[in-house]
Amino acid sequence: MFAHELEHSGGYTPHDANAVARKLLPDILSYNPREPVRYAHNGRTLTDDVVDVFLSMYTNGKVTEDKVGPHSDLLDGFPYLGPPHGFTPKGIKENL
Repeated sequence: MFAHELEHSGGYTPHDANAVARKLLPDILSYNPREPVRYAHNGRTLTDDVVDVFLSMYTNGKVTEDKVGPHSDLLDGFPYLGPPHGFTPKGIKENL
């Protein structure tokens, strides 16, 4: 079913849509400690912009970014990521 959606949203051929669907689903991150870390082929670093990669694969390159960069405010200790990126939907701030 997801592969069929990829055919329409990304313009993939049925064969390519199945290959992309197998890469994106199930949502499992493979990792081989003997290989360099790089998303989407072997784990990921905390600074990988995985949403951009997902959008690009999902739309077959028609959408390549979400305009939100990866975290750059890493901490030295757990949980390693700084605070979430700020986002205030329009209208919320005015009502606070």
